[in-house]
Amino acid sequence: MSKVMSARLLWLLTSASLIAACTEHEPELGSVGGAGSGGSGAAGTGGGPSGGSAGAAGDAAVACAPDPSIVVPTIPCEIDDILERKCRRCHTSPPQNFAPFALLTWAQIHDDYFGKPVYERMRNAVDVGFMPFINPNFPLDPPVEPLEAAERTTLLAWLEDCAKPADGAQCGP
Repeated sequence: MSKVMSARLLWLLTSASLIAACTEHEPELGSVGGAGSGGSGAAGTGGGPSGGSAGAAGDAAVACAPDPSIVVPTIPCEIDDILERKCRRCHTSPPQNFAPFALLTWAQIHDDYFGKPVYERMRNAVDVGFMPFINPNFPLDPPVEPLEAAERTTLLAWLEDCAKPADGAQCGP
């Protein structure tokens, strides 16, 4: 194979991998075809812990109202540790590797992302096994590690409970 053909093949494979990586974030949007496409997909639809019904949106807003006793909302240390080890390689500031948002602060996790809080998008993506994003055509060095069962359970429980804050928690070594 000539050098020109090899370069073109490499460019084609790289382009296809990047396109796949960009379109793979659709589970976070809860639809096929991206935000506002009118498509439907498995993530974020129907009932159950990862979906909810359209009528439940108002109920969730009431159930997830901020706790006025929390003075400095922060990410609980156990959750912060999981995010640091498994998510923040990409979900940093600025986001890397086509990640759509940062996950560094409690406020960022509660920011709006296409009409829903980020933590709801996170819940959908983790629940369907989409995140952490592992694609052999888009390898990172060191490789992305999947969530262990206990990490997944802990993270999903927190996300399903409105990603409630700790009050001024100082995490880390």
